[in-house]
Amino acid sequence: VMFLGGLPLTQCADSTETNDQQALPAQDDTEPATIVTEQCPGDVEVPADAQGHSVAGADVDGDGDLDTLHAYSTGTAGDPSGKSWVQVSFAGGGGTRYLVSAFSLTEYTMVNDGVDLDGDGTEEFFALVSLFVSGWAVALFDVVDCELVRVTLDNGEDIVFTSSYRVDDVEDIACVRDDPGDGLEKIDVISYWAHRLGDSNDFETAYNRYSLRNSELVHVHTDVAVEGADGLRYPGLEPCPNAVFAP
Repeated sequence: VMFLGGLPLTQCADSTETNDQQALPAQDDTEPATIVTEQCPGDVEVPADAQGHSVAGADVDGDGDLDTLHAYSTGTAGDPSGKSWVQVSFAGGGGTRYLVSAFSLTEYTMVNDGVDLDGDGTEEFFALVSLFVSGWAVALFDVVDCELVRVTLDNGEDIVFTSSYRVDDVEDIACVRDDPGDGLEKIDVISYWAHRLGDSNDFETAYNRYSLRNSELVHVHTDVAVEGADGLRYPGLEPCPNAVFAP
């Protein structure tokens, strides 16, 4: 199986789509999704004791100016007072931050440049939320009414996208570009896993597809398959823009 960013580039041979496909909620595209950042309150300064400070950029409010993204920890590893944060400093003034973890990730904090997943003119972004021996996990963040929020599923549950590599198991994040025909290019997110079947070169796989609608991720469908080394790639699969954590 060939890999791209940890993902086997295989199509769902003998794929079976589950019956959980659902109609996506309508998105209101009649008004630009622009925030008047001059009216946004909050701190824009990164604390003096910040560690592992990661900086990126995104137009989170759709005003055409690049806003500054920060990820950092305060305190030290093992320090009960240590915490990890993601923060946005608006180009127009003001700022907002989100508590990623109640403990310090120290130098392993990360935030990536923004990407407009839902085609509404504002950019979302991925940030590291956990780190473990075999990989890492990112979550998606968005700004709603001047407030930085972690994007959840449409039922309110948290969701993370894991990238993990073991001898016989792989988990990763990928994306598929979607053209719904309304003139807005959208990018759907794929949460993917593959498990080797015994000593063979076949893998049991599952592709969970999510679409961003109104700052929530809607589960579109799940494709399951048994894929071999000679399989074709999943249709349209590509690495997600700005979603990779490189330690």
